[in-house]
Amino acid sequence: LTIAELERFRDDPFWMKKFLFRTVLFVAFWLLWIFFFLASILIVVMSPKCIKEKPIWWHNAVTYNIWTPSFQDSDGDGQGDLQGISDRLEDLRRLGIEAIWPEPFLLSDQFDDAIRDFKAVDSKIGLNDDGIDLIEKTHSKGMKFILTLPIAITSNEHDWFLRSSRASLTEFRNFSGYYHWRNSTNIDHAYFSSYKNTTVYYMHYKNNPKWPVLNWQYSAFRNDMFDVLSHWIDKGVDGFHLKGLEYLYRISNGSSPYWSGIGDILRDIRNHIEIHVNQSEQLRGKKIILFARRDSAKENDKIEMVENGLDSMVNYELTKIELHNNVCTTSIVDCSNEIISDVLQFHAINKKVPPMWEFGNPYISRLASRIKSRNQAELLTMIHLLLPGTNNFYYGEEIGMTNLPDNFVAVQRGAMQWDNTKNAGFSESGLPAIPVHPNYATINFALQKGEHRSQLKMFQCLARLRRRDETLSKGHSYIVRNGLNSLIFTRYRTNENKTIGNIFVAIANFDSTAADIQINDIEKLKEIDLSNGEIVTFSSGVESFYIRQLVDLSSGQMHLGAEQGVVIKFTA
Repeated sequence: LTIAELERFRDDPFWMKKFLFRTVLFVAFWLLWIFFFLASILIVVMSPKCIKEKPIWWHNAVTYNIWTPSFQDSDGDGQGDLQGISDRLEDLRRLGIEAIWPEPFLLSDQFDDAIRDFKAVDSKIGLNDDGIDLIEKTHSKGMKFILTLPIAITSNEHDWFLRSSRASLTEFRNFSGYYHWRNSTNIDHAYFSSYKNTTVYYMHYKNNPKWPVLNWQYSAFRNDMFDVLSHWIDKGVDGFHLKGLEYLYRISNGSSPYWSGIGDILRDIRNHIEIHVNQSEQLRGKKIILFARRDSAKENDKIEMVENGLDSMVNYELTKIELHNNVCTTSIVDCSNEIISDVLQFHAINKKVPPMWEFGNPYISRLASRIKSRNQAELLTMIHLLLPGTNNFYYGEEIGMTNLPDNFVAVQRGAMQWDNTKNAGFSESGLPAIPVHPNYATINFALQKGEHRSQLKMFQCLARLRRRDETLSKGHSYIVRNGLNSLIFTRYRTNENKTIGNIFVAIANFDSTAADIQINDIEKLKEIDLSNGEIVTFSSGVESFYIRQLVDLSSGQMHLGAEQGVVIKFTA
């Protein structure tokens, strides 16, 4: 159209209305666009965040394995008891302990696996009410309670065995299959013994007739043992350390375990626990941990046990670290690096097998005595506290306790060294049944609690830090030997192949002389600004640093004195 033709329509009322209508639509369009844009922002900002998946309590827990008779005597009879543990719970809570694991607990012959009553507390360490009270007080402190449960054998004084041995009587007939009985004389006497010099034989723990083996293939017994598990879960137990797995199912002559059958039993145990928990309104959703020790378990064995119902298997490998044994043929640094590296790699590949670590337990020599150095044991404890997963500590490791002198039988079960008073604060008895190490005046809990630089303070710092830092709960791990006598252990997190958050680096000098330890050639530290580090904690012998001190390691070196270690935090 020409200009003249357009002019004819400019003032036409019809087209004026059209123009006004289009203008209104145009303005409305942009107003609506702005409205929806702002609304989308408000929706994003005000919408509830995705609920973070609550971590399972044991996946990053610091647990404390107590030998009950040696921990704290509450009544002056010279032997530790359950009330004594209750009296010390606040000390453990402040230390950063998240679960206690006292053993013995159940009534047994001689504080062993020969259980006489699976529902009774051992009268030598307390009453049944003391046991329930300990569980409740543990929970009141925000901690969990783990029960050691020997599930494959009993004492030959157990009521089940006494009834089973008299199963020819009508009233005991249902107990006939609770144990393995044989009439044959063609047996292995290491695993079978005659019952009261008759021609009837029963299977038992190797060379120990007082420990008869239970028959998990017998349904009546199995139901009774399931009832034991339910009983303790109802009383508040949060997990079970299952002992004696290798005797759950034996080949017919008793000489070796039948692992396929053992796996079936473990699955049944797990299924029973889950059904019992989910059927209870009070328990529904509660996570019960099942774990076990199994010395010499291969990687495939660990995988199989977890697939069959266990939550974890203790990494026994750390208990093999000992100066000049057949594992540590060269040095503690070499074998520690090799063992930890191998196990970390296993767990990195097999993520369905959560790691569980320990250097000590009631059945092996204490770490400081195995490696002949309390200072080096402290360095390994420092690294232990940074390892991913569940970390079990044997009582006294937090202060560097050593074995009793060699003239005692169970050298690793000396009285807990609480202070420098009579009997190390363990007992008021004039002659305690549990020996006290002569070094208690210089190695004790109270002394280290009062010092600014001590193994106990280092332990407390890292145990507490594990609860609140995502790098220590979810991060990757990397350990490397640097030089002849130093270890560097790193915890870090990544996102899209980039390091994020906090990075923790433990540097440990195991040498008997001071050393400048190179850290800038460590692969995991190359992309980090080393000029802005912060001291997190250190071993007791370190005097040149203080907590939260800023350190510049851009030179790529860290100077440490003999047998000293430090943990440094960097931020990506």
